Amino acid sequence: DLSSFIGTSAAAPIVSGVIALMLERNPTLTKDDCMNIFKITNDKIGNGIYNENGFNIKYAYGKINADKAIKMAKDYE
Repeated sequence: DLSSFIGTSAAAPIVSGVIALMLERNPTLTKDDCMNIFKITNDKIGNGIYNENGFNIKYAYGKINADKAIKMAKDYE
């Protein structure tokens, strides 16, 4: 039942998979590079207010947009 597949148990494999695809495009990316790419490319969700750094207490940096993250990783310096 996928309805109980939520939170960090669901997020960790998704984030790991997207990072693997990002590193395939650009093997020079660091941990900080990957985090910055996610901050820039994540889609904002919910009705919450995001701060100047793009962070929301409930939704963090939003929902990963794998397509945008992988495309940005290719040319990220």
